[in-house]
Amino acid sequence: MSFDIAPATLVGNVTKEPEIRYTPTGKIVVNFTVAVTRKKKDETGQWVDKGTLFESCTAWGLVAEAVANNVKKGDPVIVLGRYEDSSYEAEIKDSQGNPVIDLETRTPITRRVSARRVIVDNVGHDLRWGTARFERRSASQGYSGGAGAPAYQGQGYQGGSPAAGW
Repeated sequence: MSFDIAPATLVGNVTKEPEIRYTPTGKIVVNFTVAVTRKKKDETGQWVDKGTLFESCTAWGLVAEAVANNVKKGDPVIVLGRYEDSSYEAEIKDSQGNPVIDLETRTPITRRVSARRVIVDNVGHDLRWGTARFERRSASQGYSGGAGAPAYQGQGYQGGSPAAGW
């Protein structure tokens, strides 16, 4: 079960290379994490860190293609999207990875797992920390279509199971 709970605006740095995957039907999905450091002025007027949040982000379709082509580890980014909460039942495993069994009911013991992530609607570089030049491309220059989003130019599918993440 999942549901959108609130709009999200993240300003921070990408913590690792975006992870590119494809669904079994061929849709691109990109997962990445943004580190957001909260700052506050102290009583002397100096900015001090108030902790860092690591926000999981998921982009689909054209936005995912843009992230795959343009966003790298360490990049300062601004992400607009919406928080999504999800929860599911997961089996508890022993130290060898086997399910723990309830001796009375002879069924696996489960626990509720909750997770939060940002479903990305828009992403761009934070130009306070660098420069950029927007370059619109046509469909003949490698766009997969729609609204000027670039087509992913990486390795893509090379056999195996896309669902398994090769």
